Amino acid sequence: RQLPAIRPTCVYTLPATYRGTQYHEVLVLKRPLALFDVGLILGDFAKAANQRWRFADASELSRGTWEVWAEFRAAVYYPYGWLQTMAFYDVLAISMPVFVPDSPLYTFAAGTNSLTLWPQVLEHSQSATSSEAAQRPFNKWEDLDSRVFWWHLTDFKALEEVICFTSVSDLFVKLANSEELSGYASLTRRNHLQRSVIAAQFWREAILRSRESVS
Repeated sequence: RQLPAIRPTCVYTLPATYRGTQYHEVLVLKRPLALFDVGLILGDFAKAANQRWRFADASELSRGTWEVWAEFRAAVYYPYGWLQTMAFYDVLAISMPVFVPDSPLYTFAAGTNSLTLWPQVLEHSQSATSSEAAQRPFNKWEDLDSRVFWWHLTDFKALEEVICFTSVSDLFVKLANSEELSGYASLTRRNHLQRSVIAAQFWREAILRSRESVS
């Protein structure tokens, strides 16, 4: 049995669209942590490397409108927080280049998925199938191969417009490449428009089918 999955289109971000006029300003999207602040850490790395990048936490902006977001050079997204899931699709909707750390660690990050609920939900369904996904169960939290397998199936890794970085220095190098960022912004816009068309067609057909079933 298959269940259709339609990505969010986030049309509520209209008419904001990426401009990137704040050359050295980078938007950071993540949940607040008690132990460390990602934006401050990235900023300290930039200072130590004599880089002019400034990292602003989205939750601390005095004016956090979509238009304000669109002025940033790019966004850095940490996918460990379930409360921030939609923010990833928000930046894609405004065609903003988005950087994600390339690590399977985030497949099973606490807050995104539950250590107690996933085994209960998936135990029966996975034992009844013979697919590769069943051979690498999502609830095997300590299995590195399973982590890598499921990481490559997330939108953070699978979408071609997402820019993965492997280290802070890699992030700085990619942020400095204006030509590549412009290309990623165009790619992000094109792919978002395609997904919007697919979503509109899907929901139109779904509504028509539901009306037919009622009548």
